[in-house]
Amino acid sequence: MTSSIAFISLLTSKSEAVVAEAQNVLMLTPFSNHKQGISGSLSVTNFKLSFITTDVNKKYDYGYQQNILLGEHEVSLSNIDVVYQILRAKKRRLSPGIQLSGKVKGLQIICKNMKVLTFMFKFSPIGHGKNVTQAILHHAFPRRHQLLFAYDYQEVSYFCPHNVCLFQDQHDWLAELQRTKCRGWRISSVNCNFRMSPYLPQHLVIPLEVSDQTYMNASKHFQGNFPPVWCWGTTTGAALLRMADIDPSITERDQENIMLEKVRRSHPKQQQPYVIDLHVLPSPKDVQNSFTKFRELCTPETIEQFWIQDNHFFSLLDASKWLHTVSGCLQKSVEAAVAIEEGLTVVLQGKALIPLRHYNVSLAMIPLYIEPMATREILFTTCNRKPYLVTIPGISIVYVDGKYLKQIFEKLQKVPISRPSRIEPKEHRCDVLIIPWCYYCGFQAEHFSGQ
Repeated sequence: MTSSIAFISLLTSKSEAVVAEAQNVLMLTPFSNHKQGISGSLSVTNFKLSFITTDVNKKYDYGYQQNILLGEHEVSLSNIDVVYQILRAKKRRLSPGIQLSGKVKGLQIICKNMKVLTFMFKFSPIGHGKNVTQAILHHAFPRRHQLLFAYDYQEVSYFCPHNVCLFQDQHDWLAELQRTKCRGWRISSVNCNFRMSPYLPQHLVIPLEVSDQTYMNASKHFQGNFPPVWCWGTTTGAALLRMADIDPSITERDQENIMLEKVRRSHPKQQQPYVIDLHVLPSPKDVQNSFTKFRELCTPETIEQFWIQDNHFFSLLDASKWLHTVSGCLQKSVEAAVAIEEGLTVVLQGKALIPLRHYNVSLAMIPLYIEPMATREILFTTCNRKPYLVTIPGISIVYVDGKYLKQIFEKLQKVPISRPSRIEPKEHRCDVLIIPWCYYCGFQAEHFSGQ
C-alpha cells in the first residue's frame, strides 16, 4: 500500500505543472462575514487548486475528506462547479473565456460536492489575483474531455484491459448479447459512419427480423432518427430499449407500431413490450433551475443566511423541486426494473432525443437493480460504458433515503464510503449520493450523512 501511494504521488508530481500562483492570499473562514481567515499562497496547476498555509494548528481539529492526491485545502479542477468574482457587496459569476478587466479582489469557488472556498487578494501583489482567476477559468472548464489532466502523460491503450467492453465495435456488442443470452436480436452496422443518426453508435442491436434497409427507412419517422435501440437484456428474454417519439410533422404512427411489433416478436414468449412514457419528466432546463436552487440552499454565505434557511429548510427544499425531480426519475427507473423482473421488454420513449439524455442518470440504475455483474468492480465499469451512461456529462446528485442508500452500497460492494467525523453546517443537510461519471477514473462516491 505504501509503495502504491508513493508511486501515485511521484506520478502526479512529475505530471503536474504550476500554471499560476498568488502570494499573500487570505482564505476566508466560512460564516465569518469576510472578517476571519488564514493567510497563505494559492497556486493553480493543471490538476488541482491548492492553498498552502503555515497555520497547521487546527489541521486535525475537524474531519475533512481525505485523498491520496489532495490535501485539506486542495480541490481538483474537475470538481470546480461555479466561480464568482467578489465585487464589494455583490458577486459576479465568471464563465470560461470571459475577459477580466481591472484587479480581481476576491474569488468564491463552489465545488460539485457543495464545498465553498473564498479567497481574497487584498494583500497580494498586483496581477496575482487576475492571473489565478484566468488560469482557473481556462483549466477547470476544458471544452473537450481529452484536455483533462488524466488524459495527459498516458500512453495510448490499444487493447481493452480486464476484458472491459467499451462498446465501440461489433465484437463488444456480440459479447454482450452472448453474455445476456438475449435471443431475437442481431448486430447491425446500419449507422456506420453515422450515416443514419449522429446520436447513435455506429453499431446497433436491433430486432432479428428487421433488415437494415427497413430499419433505416423507419428511423426517418422518429425524432433525431432514433428508432428502438437495444441497450441491455436478461436471460429471460426481457430487454431494455430506448426510442424517441414520432416526428411532429408525421401524423401516422404506423412505423412506430411496426417497430414495436418487431420488438414483441423478438421476445421468447412474444409478449407485448411495456412502453414507458418519459414526457412527464421535467425538461433539462427545469432540472438545471431546480438544481441551481438546491445548490444555493446548500451553500449559504453568512451565518445569518444559514439560520434563516435552516428555520424553513424543508419548505425551501420542497420549493426547489429538486427532490420531486429526482424522485420522478427514480420512480420511472423502478417501474422499468419491476417490469423487466416480470419478464417484460421495456421501451423508454421520450419527447425528443436530447431530453432522453438527462434521464440517463436514474434510468441507468435499472440494470444495477437486477444485473448481478454490477457487484464486481471491473464488470461494474463495463456497465458504465453502455450508451445510456457515456453521454452523461459532469456530475450527478441523487437524493435518496438513508436506508435505501445503504442497500445500494451493499449491492455495489466495492464502492468506498467516506464518512466525515464532523461536517460543516452547510453540508449538514440530508443524505446525498454524489456520483462523478468520469470516463477515466472509474466510480467514486462521497456520502454526507445528515440529521
